[in-house]
Amino acid sequence: MDELDFAYVGLGAHEELVYSAAEELGLYAEEGVRVAVRDATRWDDDRLSRAAVVGLGRTVLLRMHTGVPWTVLCVNTDRPLFWLVARRELADVTELRGRRIGMHAALAAPGCFARIVLRDHGLDPVTDIEAVSMHPGDYSEHVRLLRGGDLDAAVVGSTLSPEQLVAEEGLTLLAFFGDVFQIPTTGVAVDPSTMPLDADPLRALVRANVRALRALLADPGMAATLLRRLLPTVDDAGARAFYDRYVAPYFRADGLADPDVVGRALPAVGRELRASGGLTDVHIPQFGEVYRNDLTAEWTR
Repeated sequence: MDELDFAYVGLGAHEELVYSAAEELGLYAEEGVRVAVRDATRWDDDRLSRAAVVGLGRTVLLRMHTGVPWTVLCVNTDRPLFWLVARRELADVTELRGRRIGMHAALAAPGCFARIVLRDHGLDPVTDIEAVSMHPGDYSEHVRLLRGGDLDAAVVGSTLSPEQLVAEEGLTLLAFFGDVFQIPTTGVAVDPSTMPLDADPLRALVRANVRALRALLADPGMAATLLRRLLPTVDDAGARAFYDRYVAPYFRADGLADPDVVGRALPAVGRELRASGGLTDVHIPQFGEVYRNDLTAEWTR
């Protein structure tokens, strides 16, 4: 049986849900591929390029500013599962002017997206706020600093249920990124200079990924069970509520990227990489250069 490294960067339902379903249902074995899921948090870009990758944000940003030809072969969702939460006295994103916000670095995909969300609310992330760069991890440090008053707001990811977090900690949920900005964020991406697009293990991985997407959308009970494992602080009702709010409406059964979403997203990312990331040489590719819907559709008929 062929073997393939499948790398993720960051924990939580956003990156882990679909491959967890594929593993749980034995879909990799059925498709004839042995998938080794790897934590690539500390991998450099060269090591990352030798694996298939779950996170589409990082790979597309790398393509735009390094030229590595990362190619997306399957899209799980184009709604970034990140949230902006704040201390209870802050009721709106516009109230963050002059405040300390814990977030990812400007050249990390969630950090870039966070800055786009702030701009959408009329804040310049370079001059209007104090961005505190933090390692995401499980976001417990973000919550601790919010609780202690060292941060006024923070970006959190899908190791947590945002609704449960704000209820238990007395915080305010200011924004769900996916309501403000859409871009393909998880799925399957590869660097074709190191992994040929016609490789049999890669085809098998994509087929299993799409089958897992369809299973998650067809069986909410199974999906909620997996979410209980990925969001260990939620109960059954909380896992089902997370599924109903963030998975069922936004995860894609066909694995295909939406050209209209991409057409709006990539220029916005390019502008933000220049404005907040300080980059001058940013290439904004055409849809078909990055997103290979033709291959996804052919392999998953």
